[in-house]
Amino acid sequence: MLRTIHGLNNVREVWVLEGNVLKLQRAAQTPGGADSASRDLVYNKGS
Repeated sequence: MLRTIHGLNNVREVWVLEGNVLKLQRAAQTPGGADSASRDLVYNKGS
């Protein structure tokens, strides 16, 4: 798990590699503590 701070936002990223698929779950939190954004990304390795 990676945790980074960009300006006032706290960003949490979870990276998981399963075979040829890289999955990323990213959640950003505002200074007040409420989730401002959450998204899941999937990358497939091409041939």
